[in-house]
Amino acid sequence: MNFQRHSGKASILPYKKTASTAFSLGTVVTQASGLLVPADATTTSANMLGILLRDVVSTDSDFASTNECMVELPVPGVVYKAKVGAGVPAQSMVGSRYDLTATGEVDLTAQLVNVVQVVRLSQDANYIYVQFVNA
Repeated sequence: MNFQRHSGKASILPYKKTASTAFSLGTVVTQASGLLVPADATTTSANMLGILLRDVVSTDSDFASTNECMVELPVPGVVYKAKVGAGVPAQSMVGSRYDLTATGEVDLTAQLVNVVQVVRLSQDANYIYVQFVNA
């Protein structure tokens, strides 16, 4: 799971998924042609949709369809526990903004599109607490 809400209230809405595409619970998603696709390192805040709230795997009966999946929309002030995909968390990063990796984890070595802002460190160096930057 790349992202999990840690605190705050969420807004949750249904969106159609891309057929025959696997997703993991907690994946940051965007849309392409009106269908959900995983966010990556080039996804900007303006194009970020939210956090997928279910696993989608090839053994699902609806895997090949464009059925709806629930997506948690980032609301200002909500804090997420996020998986670190690149870099090492440091106290000096609190308040700074970072990108995602190609697999949708936080990239603490990239500050090109700045989609998340670090709000505090985790005791586990594999995670960090962030808020999404509003476009």
